[in-house]
Amino acid sequence: MSNVLVLEAFGVNGPPIIDAVKRAGHRVIVASHRSLIDSFSPAVIAAVDEFWEVDYRAADIAASLIERSSGVDIAGVVTGWEFFTPLAAVVADGLGLPANDPSRVLAARNKKAMAEAFSDAGVRHARTTVVGPDDAIDIAAAGLDFPVVVKPADNAGSCGVSVVETFDELPDAIRRARSWPTEFPHDIPLDTDVLVQSYVGGSEYSVESVAFDGEFHHVAVTEKLTTTGSSRAELGHLVPARVAPDVRERIVAEVTSALRAVGFRYGVAHTEVKVDDGEAWIIETGVRPGGDLIPVLVHLAGEVDLLDAYVAAATGLRPSITREPHASTASLVRFIVPPHEGVVARLDNLPTGSEVVTAVFAKEPGDQIAAVSDNVSRLGHFVLRGDDPDALATRAEHLLGEITVELR
Repeated sequence: MSNVLVLEAFGVNGPPIIDAVKRAGHRVIVASHRSLIDSFSPAVIAAVDEFWEVDYRAADIAASLIERSSGVDIAGVVTGWEFFTPLAAVVADGLGLPANDPSRVLAARNKKAMAEAFSDAGVRHARTTVVGPDDAIDIAAAGLDFPVVVKPADNAGSCGVSVVETFDELPDAIRRARSWPTEFPHDIPLDTDVLVQSYVGGSEYSVESVAFDGEFHHVAVTEKLTTTGSSRAELGHLVPARVAPDVRERIVAEVTSALRAVGFRYGVAHTEVKVDDGEAWIIETGVRPGGDLIPVLVHLAGEVDLLDAYVAAATGLRPSITREPHASTASLVRFIVPPHEGVVARLDNLPTGSEVVTAVFAKEPGDQIAAVSDNVSRLGHFVLRGDDPDALATRAEHLLGEITVELR
């Protein structure tokens, strides 16, 4: 039986990717740090056929994985961890397996390289200037005006991202963006450059795409709900997005250009987009499954199973993109967030009912919780399914108001 090498099973997409590999009939090899292997759930440990203990901080990690794979029947390389998408491309290419372009895939992870790739390819994106550790910034000389968006070049999950309205706020925003010099949980050093970008207004969406041999299929447009103010954390997602057909066409056309610019050829991709005055602007893209349960929402809404498609493409099989016959045609997730920082005193009244797929609290009384500034400060979530996106969104607001959250 052939194997699929999974570069890290830590994170929300790790266990579902393992399940997809098993459904495809392959053995699962997971490469991870020893400390993380010891922390995996019994279900994950039971599903994995073989663990490879590695150190992702090693400079020769790609060569080491390629060498270790020699003599092993590896059918494909996938990753459940966003930071490892460039590594997955290099390893897969080194093994002669389907891979995204290893010479360009860094641009699908590092936002500095991404902005350069978008500019070179003529992709509509925010005007960007890069601030190094010793650089000063002249907003006017950079062709920018307030408000601007400040973000780290190499982090994820909205960590360190802020919207800045005045020059006086800029130094603190840049310092916050540099507050994560290493990735968690592997302690891999990150690029500490900071991007300052023009602010793009309008509504926010994401596009979930599947590729095989450079041929793209954009299977879903997801509507996003985010916080306002200086920090922009994601509060929920709705599939399908409520957009007019002509706007959807503009969105997917710009996404196609963006994905070609970063060397997307095989697997799945998640691209974040804003639509302002009818025009689509690419915020960023990643050649990996979307987080925040987006693959679950896409499947619940009757579309392709993105993780099955990911494994198929990675192992050289053309993914099926046929809509699946489901009882529902819309789905959403809403995240339960604290009204302010504090210690959890009480959480109660999770949603129930026929439209509720799942509802969970991720915290418990006594837990310290920060104010919402990124996608980490969450108390839990619930997922709904139904036939009408408008009705589902209205129902979610009602259910959210019924949940009891008390902090002290």
